Amino acid sequence: MMSFFATSGHRKCLKALFIVLTLLVSQSEKSWADTATADVSGFCYSNQPAEIRRCGEAADAGSATAQIVMGQRYRDGSGVPQNLFLAKNYLSQAAEQSEAAILILAGVLLGSEYAEVNDFGAGLEWLTRLSNSNYEPYQRYAASWLGNIHYWGWYGVERDTSVAAHWIKLGAELGDPESLELLGNLYLSGDEVPQNYALARETWRRAAELGSDHAAYSLGLSFENDRHGDRDFNAAMYWMVIAAKNNYGMAQFMLGQWYERGIGMPQNHETAHMWYNIAAAGSNAELFRSMRDGLASSMTNAQIARAQARASSCMASDFEHSDCQIPDVSLQ
Repeated sequence: MMSFFATSGHRKCLKALFIVLTLLVSQSEKSWADTATADVSGFCYSNQPAEIRRCGEAADAGSATAQIVMGQRYRDGSGVPQNLFLAKNYLSQAAEQSEAAILILAGVLLGSEYAEVNDFGAGLEWLTRLSNSNYEPYQRYAASWLGNIHYWGWYGVERDTSVAAHWIKLGAELGDPESLELLGNLYLSGDEVPQNYALARETWRRAAELGSDHAAYSLGLSFENDRHGDRDFNAAMYWMVIAAKNNYGMAQFMLGQWYERGIGMPQNHETAHMWYNIAAAGSNAELFRSMRDGLASSMTNAQIARAQARASSCMASDFEHSDCQIPDVSLQ
């Protein structure tokens, strides 16, 4: 199970990082060191071929803003033929002037499918440098990424919880939800921090409130089990539903498990099948389909048809349709 979470968390971290990059870049544009021209945004953000060429000339003349834009264009093949080598070159130049470029460069160095472009060591060095930024969002994203890399052992880096804990604690102090989630894991296991189940839950709660679906899922599981004699299925359902509504596949799968087995609620194979269907529409579909199909062997064709229809209605309504039959639970 650890390998699944590491893989899905890896994809999630990369996706979230790339989503915020454009926002971070646009918000910090005025702080970029731009040595060649005072303002290139008027033509660098145009999709006209002549303006793209003009932006390339500004990048070659040393404009950090233009180098970032051209690096992204060559990375994505936007207005120019995709060329990750040129993307890496432009972004490497920009990173010497602009912290905004470091995040994008790290994505190319660590996430490229091409061995000739990948440079994990340089990627880690750039992220470590960025962790000392005076701009808190950059510091937070760098700490989060470094914590995940060393905690899960991404990119061929040997898993090291002692190194990971340093970055996880920094990210948690800065309010990063993924770092808080991992800090909760450390409290649960007792790695590098004193084992404390109550602190694990509290840290997961903070992460969940900041948007971490995996933390909400972990909270749901912690309240469902009876490890410390404090089982609270109302709280378990509350947090699991939050993650499930955000399309976190493992939470949807777990709701299916609870309904199939009658854990904390009356057994209901049709509703269990519905949740397995919803989970199978996302990632890790093979596992979820196998659970759904195994359950289907004990159901009638009419029950299966209703479960499938309910799953469709539930997903189409963003989990608001009455077919979802989501329990109305709240924290006491």
